Amino acid sequence: MIETYTEFLKSISDYLIKGIFLSILLIIFIKLISKKKIETVLSTKIVKWVIIIYSFGVLINTILMFIFPPTEKYAFLERATGPYWWAYWLMLSMNSIIPLILLNNKIGKNIYFLLIISLLMNIGWLFESIA
Repeated sequence: MIETYTEFLKSISDYLIKGIFLSILLIIFIKLISKKKIETVLSTKIVKWVIIIYSFGVLINTILMFIFPPTEKYAFLERATGPYWWAYWLMLSMNSIIPLILLNNKIGKNIYFLLIISLLMNIGWLFESIA
């Protein structure tokens, strides 16, 4: 069951999270280029909540891996305490803890802060390939 949930989060990461950085760049580009004042509030809210829901999903996955170890023999504990422990914890914090800052309304409405958070999430994804 946990493996299915992990695969579901991985597919969400592959199809949504990796593309959010480019989506935010496109929103900023359209906002800067257009001569008319284009409201991007709805699109930033959608991106913000996609990031927040994904980070909660990663936190739930991590908690479930602590409670119910995966079928591989201690794979989670080896990643968390092995030689690349720093990359694992950096990945975990960038994918799940830092995006929760967006729950603050003032920060969550700032599109440039969304850009920084999505960049950090993509860096966390790169560390996921190391850990």
